[in-house]
Amino acid sequence: MPDVDWITEAPIRVLSEFQIIAALKKMRLTMRGWDPVAVPDNPVMPYVPPAPGQSPQDVRAKQLLRKPPDIDASDWKRPRRTFQERWNDRISSTNSMLDNDFRDHHVVGYFVTGVPVALMALTGASTVYVADLVCHPGTENAGGIMIEYAVNYGCKIHNSPIVRLWALNEDARRAYLALGFTSDTGTGKAMTLRPATSPLWTQVSGVWHLAKYAQGQRYAA
Repeated sequence: MPDVDWITEAPIRVLSEFQIIAALKKMRLTMRGWDPVAVPDNPVMPYVPPAPGQSPQDVRAKQLLRKPPDIDASDWKRPRRTFQERWNDRISSTNSMLDNDFRDHHVVGYFVTGVPVALMALTGASTVYVADLVCHPGTENAGGIMIEYAVNYGCKIHNSPIVRLWALNEDARRAYLALGFTSDTGTGKAMTLRPATSPLWTQVSGVWHLAKYAQGQRYAA
């Protein structure tokens, strides 16, 4: 990482329409070189010895039909996705989201050394709704930092810390669960964050923070 200044407040900026276009262009440039990785046509399954009276083909069939816990229920006949497949999905979804039109919303960017590493578009008439949130795959904790902004923006604009969004896929849904969101229908992708009732959130001097970052958090700027 290049030399950076460390500050105690997240370097998040509200962007004008011109700045949104420039930030999207710069993020597309920073994505060059972050390419998908090759995935084997036939992923290796762990070896399980056949039980008495069972053929190796029976074992293989049961492996392929076992419902993995970390994929969509509609996809349950597939083997568990490999790390490479999950990474490729992240690269693909990041590039796809950078083609979205952010301009009709309240848009903020998280910048490190002048380079945007995350962009977020907010809307909502009575509570904050995250219309778009895209983070560079090389970042760490950027999503949580942006959601902190969304919560406090809601307090300022709507007098409510509640944040709603739609998770793009199952990986995104799990990431939002780790930030305190809950699925509106149990396992669905429509999700809501209620910081006041979440043990993952706390208030410090009237400002909402993820509890694990509430004390001593510093940000590269």
